[in-house]
Amino acid sequence: MTNITKEEAIAKIAELTKIVEADEEFTTSVTEEQFLAYEEVRLSQVTNMFDITTVCNLAYLEKETVLEIMEKYEQLMNLYLGGEEL
Repeated sequence: MTNITKEEAIAKIAELTKIVEADEEFTTSVTEEQFLAYEEVRLSQVTNMFDITTVCNLAYLEKETVLEIMEKYEQLMNLYLGGEEL
């Protein structure tokens, strides 16, 4: 067991509280299937992920969906993959 100071414990609790509050406010219309399709394209390294048109075509996603995934990538990664890469 690691000993930490009271101040370190309070700081960690504050940090975790911010994360939980941010997650409670998180909403998305992106399904797990859509996110995984995006991830499949990303991991294939076939295209630059900023080439939205190509990403849409390869993942069979609408532009708005790809943009939402890009905007909320970290939260979606946590939601659908528990923060772990495929």
